[in-house]
Amino acid sequence: MNLIELNKLITHTLEEGKAVDITEIDASKMTDICDSIIICTATSGRHAKSLEHKLVEAAKEHSLRPLGTKENSDETWALVDLGQTVVHILLAETRAYYKLEQLWDLTSACRTNPQNGTVD
Repeated sequence: MNLIELNKLITHTLEEGKAVDITEIDASKMTDICDSIIICTATSGRHAKSLEHKLVEAAKEHSLRPLGTKENSDETWALVDLGQTVVHILLAETRAYYKLEQLWDLTSACRTNPQNGTVD
């Protein structure tokens, strides 16, 4: 399965599971760990766990083996590593706090001030 097909499968599964604000980030030029990152919001810890489970099952149905899953102890964040794509499922408060989209947006995160050479 190529990256486009994988991301369509992930997005479709998240949409069916009622995930909110699904965002895809091209990480291919920023890291060797994965080619893309998908971030979405879950409405509760139970919802995050359900979305994680649905992703793992959808991957297995397509003969894909997740490299790993992880959820934090307070159920505010779940992660599914599908090799080419890493999926972050977060509660709204957690997503707002960590701002992963900004972290992975090198165009805004790494603007160098031409006057003193510092990163703004």
